[in-house]
Amino acid sequence: MTMTMMIYSADVVVGLQSVRLVYSRMRVLITNVLILIASLIVVADQPMQCYECNSAKDANCKSSNGEDLKQYIKSCPALTEGTYAGNKPVACRKIIQSVEELPTQIIRECAYTGDKLDGMRKQGNKAVKLLYYQCENVDGDTPCNGTRQITTRHLSLLLFVTIVVAIHNKYQ
Repeated sequence: MTMTMMIYSADVVVGLQSVRLVYSRMRVLITNVLILIASLIVVADQPMQCYECNSAKDANCKSSNGEDLKQYIKSCPALTEGTYAGNKPVACRKIIQSVEELPTQIIRECAYTGDKLDGMRKQGNKAVKLLYYQCENVDGDTPCNGTRQITTRHLSLLLFVTIVVAIHNKYQ
């Protein structure tokens, strides 16, 4: 074998190793993108769940303890009648209602219209005061119209990003 052929053979081997490395990195990247897309589809496909209760008749509805509120978790179906028939839920809502000297009521429900609200005040007649809180439900397992906490979706996303960064650093 001549010196030129040996150099050429070495170049081919180095070239093949580079191609394999690029192919391996591309496979990892494509796999990560597919996992991300699949996880977003699964989360988007879950029915929205909100707490549905009224403190006038439901004892623990006023509670801010997630364990007390668990019994009020309901799936929010599309509306079947009324002005908004056919609408799917867009958020969860919590209303704090006070009427003069009566005890303050908490109403938690599915919301079919409206934007994200953070304590929007509505005045009924002079005795009725309503505070509206409306939130987008980001975790199918934990309704947002209860207590604030880190959701499983946030933890899953954090874990996914950590794994992608670790794999990326390993193959660089």
